[in-house]
Amino acid sequence: MADVDCILALVQDITDRKQNEQAIVQLKRATTERKPDLEGFTSSVCHDLSRPTTCHRRFHSDSCQEYVVKLDEKAEEYFDHIHAGVRHMTASSTI
Repeated sequence: MADVDCILALVQDITDRKQNEQAIVQLKRATTERKPDLEGFTSSVCHDLSRPTTCHRRFHSDSCQEYVVKLDEKAEEYFDHIHAGVRHMTASSTI
């Protein structure tokens, strides 16, 4: 056996890291447990918004067809803004 001249020891406190890892595990678990609730809420909101969105789309379509020759530039801008909002809501609800 060889003679030992020196022993080197390195000690590092990892208590904070372990606590953070445990907190992450708990947050992931809580998120997983709440996922069905969040999916149900999302489905409910999408369903609740589908009728007003359809009404807005129909209003825009009917109004534009009937008044397209009578609208000034500002009114056309308003209708385009309504149409863009409805398109955005419709695209968002299909996620």
